[in-house]
Amino acid sequence: MAFLSTMNIIGSGMTAQQLRMDVISENITNQNTTRTIDDGGAYRRKVVVFEAETGKDRFRDVMAAAAQRQLAQPVEGYVIPGARSVSEEVPMPSLEHLREYKKALDRRLELENISNRGYETAGGVRVAEIAEDPSELPFVYDPTHPDANEEGYVEMPNVTMVKEITDAMACTQAFSADVTAFNILKEIVSGGLQIGQG
Repeated sequence: MAFLSTMNIIGSGMTAQQLRMDVISENITNQNTTRTIDDGGAYRRKVVVFEAETGKDRFRDVMAAAAQRQLAQPVEGYVIPGARSVSEEVPMPSLEHLREYKKALDRRLELENISNRGYETAGGVRVAEIAEDPSELPFVYDPTHPDANEEGYVEMPNVTMVKEITDAMACTQAFSADVTAFNILKEIVSGGLQIGQG
């Protein structure tokens, strides 16, 4: 059903915004961290990079592509699972027969999905990567700090509280919009189920 794909799209947005909020929380938590396990330097601000999903790599499409590649391979024989011996082979139908069967199956799938043809290209959003902010790390003069260099300066994280709070507010608004969209979808589905009732 088409509304199931809508739920998946809304869910992908909620999941992406939840991860974004996790990364913002990590940035805020590490705003004074001057040592990291990786390279020993100051913590570097992280940002979430979103990527639109086109819906082209759905499970059914991946399986159809795999079947297409398999049909292109020459078929010599097939060992039945549970056969008495490995050498007991049963010949497969001809390659031409398999191609005709696949065409008939594709026609049936096309007829089944004709009412939902538009939604097949919708995909939602996913997190492409969690990248590091390349901006320069600021130096603060504090000669008493254990990580201070010979001149008394400490390399600090490039985390700005104003920027993190702004990102958190934007993330909250996006999550709320996804919740609103889900509630609207719930009302639409509920209204559809009421059709035909007294």
